[in-house]
Amino acid sequence: MPIYEITIDGEEYEVDAPDEETALAALNIGDQTTMSEDLQGFGTKILDGLLFGFGDEASSAALAAIDSTRARLFGKELSTMGEEDFSASYEKMLNRQRDVEQRFQEQSPGIALAAEVAGGVGTGLLTGGAALKGAAKLAGKAGTTRGSML
Repeated sequence: MPIYEITIDGEEYEVDAPDEETALAALNIGDQTTMSEDLQGFGTKILDGLLFGFGDEASSAALAAIDSTRARLFGKELSTMGEEDFSASYEKMLNRQRDVEQRFQEQSPGIALAAEVAGGVGTGLLTGGAALKGAAKLAGKAGTTRGSML
């Protein structure tokens, strides 16, 4: 079994456990997110804003596609989820993604909200800008037609 070195408030602990979640649970800090999970949660919240709440599904689908392809090409032991089947890998990735996103939102609600709003603003600007551009083209054509009739 691997030995995980975990640092908490400057104190370093070595935990012999089958995976990182079990090691964190042994130290009773399983509900805290790591820095990489915080970044993952932040990115998912931005994607949620951009994709109308489907950020976790989109990222899970992309990760599952990569993982199941890696499992088929190099063997299950080199994949993250240990699944060759896309749908099984997707379900595991989606559950993990939602867990990380929920813990990030609970620990940093302000940052999570700001990230989701920022993603939504980006979507609004893109779609709104396209709509305004299309409206301007239509208005220009209508104006030209009216002007040529005079």
